[in-house]
Amino acid sequence: MRAMIVGCAVAALAAGCCKECEVAAKAARKPVSEVRFVEIDPGHFHAALVLNRAYEGVSKDVPVFAPKGPDVEAHQKLVTAFNTREKDPTAWNEIVYTGDDYLQKALALGDKGSSVVVLAGKNNKKADYYLAAIKAGFNVLSDKPMAITPDAFKKLQEAAKIADEKGLYFADIMTERNEITTILQRALVAAKDLYGEQEKGTPDDPAVTKVSVHHFCKLVNGKPLQRPGWYYDTDQQGEAIVDVTTHLTDLVQWETFPGETLKYSDVKMIKARSWPTPISAADYKTSTGLDTWPDFLKKDVDKDNVLQCKANGEFTYALKGVHAKVSVEWHFIAPKGTGDTHYSLMRGTKAEIVIRRRRSRRRSPPPWRSSTRRIPAWSSRPRATDGRWSCRRSTRSATRRTSAR
Repeated sequence: MRAMIVGCAVAALAAGCCKECEVAAKAARKPVSEVRFVEIDPGHFHAALVLNRAYEGVSKDVPVFAPKGPDVEAHQKLVTAFNTREKDPTAWNEIVYTGDDYLQKALALGDKGSSVVVLAGKNNKKADYYLAAIKAGFNVLSDKPMAITPDAFKKLQEAAKIADEKGLYFADIMTERNEITTILQRALVAAKDLYGEQEKGTPDDPAVTKVSVHHFCKLVNGKPLQRPGWYYDTDQQGEAIVDVTTHLTDLVQWETFPGETLKYSDVKMIKARSWPTPISAADYKTSTGLDTWPDFLKKDVDKDNVLQCKANGEFTYALKGVHAKVSVEWHFIAPKGTGDTHYSLMRGTKAEIVIRRRRSRRRSPPPWRSSTRRIPAWSSRPRATDGRWSCRRSTRSATRRTSAR
């Protein structure tokens, strides 16, 4: 089990590294006058969130190809809600095809060079979808994770190589690099007079830490999000180590070694673990609307009729000698007035740069383990009134902090 967990963690890291011996020759990417979205099997709400707003230069007509069933129906409801809301309604015209040959129909579309295939759904099918789309000449915008198994990762490598050779765009939808606090943290790390040099840390006291907590039950567009039943099956969705951690490992690389192309040999995996989130039958019904456990989930249901969903994971590794820790937890629902949390620490020889998104608007501090070294600490935290982020500096005698989770 440990070997499998570490292997998955390495795959999550490797997605951001180049293949040392095979570098594809990049073809020029051609500009287009109007872009067209093409949705294939949109089973995750991220596919609909791409259509949460209008974009200049993007066609309002969106072909959708999917197997008939609740996933595509839920997708259509979300897009209809965007089109009919009072504030800033959209005007998307989805043209839906649900025949058994939906993938073949999608790949047969014309104007491939100006089309962008949007993928967000069952992760065990995603690699086959984007590889087929890239081979057919489509640009691809895919939700993470792009690979949840070693075989799928090989397809990811192949698709990236072909996309470069053909001059196609192949990118992740949900990048965290555009989040303002991350941009600020990266800029402050680059200010050597403030930050100093990047510390190396140790396996037990990493110099870079990224921790996030997410929730299965949440609101989207003001209404409770209905998850598809398969979302809780890690054979289809993937375990935590290959899902949200793709964001966090990308940020570790982007902030610690900006502008550098990393290799697999730069990564040394040290330790990894995963653990389940218990989901009751009542919670599962609240989240999915399903009254009973599907057959594919029964393997993970214990004797007390509780689903043990393998949703949590963390790993510690060294990247070019810098020790980093990435941790992701999934709870069922956040306490009232709270939500998802994010914590990010970058430790230099002169200062720490910290992003701390708290569970609530109250200012009670989280638990920290401290040392006596005196360095300036910078933290980015939400203001109590409007949820925006502010940055402040303080000098303390105990500021070398790591989460006591």
